[in-house]
Amino acid sequence: MISAPLFRLKRNARQMSRAEGIPLHAALDRLARAEGFQSWSHLSAAQPAARPAQELLSRLDPGDLVLLGV
Repeated sequence: MISAPLFRLKRNARQMSRAEGIPLHAALDRLARAEGFQSWSHLSAAQPAARPAQELLSRLDPGDLVLLGV
């Protein structure tokens, strides 16, 4: 299990890349190693593409507004 959603990890890698002046792919791989994976591609492949609807629905509280797009 990773410490944050992929989009947040990728944003952190972009910030690291800019701050340290390293290529984005190097920042992504460094972040993936910190999460316990060999590289970013291994980290992203290990994550499910979509979460089951039941898991998402369980996060909602009564009265929450949900916007669905197609």
